[in-house]
Amino acid sequence: MIDNTEQRFLEAEATGDNLYESAEENLVALSKAQEELRGLLNNKRALTESQTDREMELLAEQRAKHSDMGVGRFEEHLKLKKRSDKKLTEVRNALSQCQSALTQTEHYIELIRSTIRFKVAALEELGGYLHCLAAHKAYDTSQNQE
Repeated sequence: MIDNTEQRFLEAEATGDNLYESAEENLVALSKAQEELRGLLNNKRALTESQTDREMELLAEQRAKHSDMGVGRFEEHLKLKKRSDKKLTEVRNALSQCQSALTQTEHYIELIRSTIRFKVAALEELGGYLHCLAAHKAYDTSQNQE
């Protein structure tokens, strides 16, 4: 017959197994999320380069067309051209969406990390509890033998 200490030990051990398996699943999810984050960062770099390239193209085009314009007036004109350029607007929109996805992925990664830290702490506490139950069981066994 299983006494109360053995029953608690078996239940705690089962809880530990569940926590461990769940933590392993979180590690896999963390790895996938970090891979997604790397892809998003690469995409952001590419979009930023495209934006810079298009801005330089516009600058060159507009400077060639309006070489006689004053610096202040030219800068205002260039700002308007940058805002009305379809290619540049598409790149800015894509960059904004990419940044949003990056933020979401970073938050998700932090959530997974926090979950893993919580489960590790729970496993450590459970290990202490199991050790205590084992000591209690050893004491009971030694008392019963006397």
